[in-house]
Amino acid sequence: MAKAACDTGVARKPIIDCDAYSASLERMLGPSRKVMHFVTREARRDKPRPIVFPEGEHDSIIRAARDIIELHIAMPVLSGRETESLARALRLRIEQVDFELVNVPNESNEKAYAESLYRLRQRKGVTLPRASAAHLLVLKDRIFFCADTMVNIQPTAEELAEIAGLAADLARTFDTDPKIAMLAFSSVGSVPHPISTRVAHAVEIVRRKISGLVIDGEMHLDTAVVEEIVSKNGRHSRINGDANVLVFPDLTSGNIGDKLVQRLGNADAIGPILMGLKKPVNVLQHGMTVAGIVNLTASTAVPGDLQASVERPAPVPVGARQV
Repeated sequence: MAKAACDTGVARKPIIDCDAYSASLERMLGPSRKVMHFVTREARRDKPRPIVFPEGEHDSIIRAARDIIELHIAMPVLSGRETESLARALRLRIEQVDFELVNVPNESNEKAYAESLYRLRQRKGVTLPRASAAHLLVLKDRIFFCADTMVNIQPTAEELAEIAGLAADLARTFDTDPKIAMLAFSSVGSVPHPISTRVAHAVEIVRRKISGLVIDGEMHLDTAVVEEIVSKNGRHSRINGDANVLVFPDLTSGNIGDKLVQRLGNADAIGPILMGLKKPVNVLQHGMTVAGIVNLTASTAVPGDLQASVERPAPVPVGARQV
């Protein structure tokens, strides 16, 4: 917008360096913009990558596609009825359609689609229990990566360990050094129970598989995020109230905790970001804003070398379907 104002003569003062000006605006517009600035910058490093949006006739998708093109973070590929997508774009006063449109209800493509689907189903891939989802919650002065918030209802210790490793990789994608708290209703065995034992076992698995990762648990949430509590109790821990990756013991606590911080803590949320799949796939939840779609797309478009910051048995995926 600033560049457009400058080019059309609306701006009162000329903008010499548009990139620097945009960066300064992002820094002033709050912590979520600061986080996304890094991801957006990384997404722009390479040639824009095509990202498929199945609901190509939706107003929010069309608006987001326009913004994604203008930000140079990806090449949106909108699938649907081409005529309807173009008609909606015109109603939205988007006269120049620079993104790609794929006309799905096309008989000539049906055979190719069927064959592609068959090949994909025949390949050995990551099964659903190994997939997980995370949300990035941005508060006024802190950010948190929360997992699992959408997929695994009651993960085993091994699955919790995998979720923790994937969430750590995701944090690095956002230029954040992960400090993982494995949450429960007890701290280091204070309440013997199969749930707390399962979380503690997950911590042991992570420490065996991934050396040098800062992780502790099982622990209470307040111990994980409030430094004064750790100092008062005198507990020795690698997490001193400074955790930024929160792994919940089950989907109930993860989903509720994520929504509580979003709604009552007024946190900006980026996600859900699916992890543990061979190809980046993302879920655009009902009611997601255009800005939310753009942010999630930028996360998807981050180059693979940045995402693969740690060598792990499973690749580190982020974002919507990338082709």
